[in-house]
Amino acid sequence: MNKILVGILASVGGLLLVLGTIGFMLTGSANSANRYEQGIKAADSAMEAVLSGYSTSIAEMTQVPEMYREDFKETVTDILAARYGGDGVNSAMALIVEAYPGQFDSSLYTRLQDRISAGRSNFTAEQKILVDRIREYETALGSIPTGFFMGVMGYPKIDTSDYEVISDDTTKEIFTNRVDKPITLR
Repeated sequence: MNKILVGILASVGGLLLVLGTIGFMLTGSANSANRYEQGIKAADSAMEAVLSGYSTSIAEMTQVPEMYREDFKETVTDILAARYGGDGVNSAMALIVEAYPGQFDSSLYTRLQDRISAGRSNFTAEQKILVDRIREYETALGSIPTGFFMGVMGYPKIDTSDYEVISDDTTKEIFTNRVDKPITLR
């Protein structure tokens, strides 16, 4: 009887060990899948935040020349009126002769170009992070036994095709036609 009891206990113990192992694998796979999906969503949100910040800063920077032009015009008008009277009959010629020192500062455009370049680079880096997270997740889904256990736990719960790279029309055309062409500046 002791041998039978030991055999039953060993069988039950072995069954519990197998079930426990499967339970841990299911739980681990579900946790991994959840981390992958949350990482993809977070990378997408980060990418949106980068693009929004970049777009907003460019929009704000482009307002400066208009403000500068208006302020410059008001300043010149006030200076000419003070020097040559309210009628300003000869004010335009006098301004040219004086070579007014308040020239337009072109460094704003250089800073704007730098900001555009930096913003695009940052956005590209964020897109690469998203692409890498999707690759990791899809690799895990296609792996054995992890992908099987993820499927048992109901994953994938997101459609990774909803998180495609944001691209311009020219690049999309090149990848569709599989033919590249030189960039035309003029």
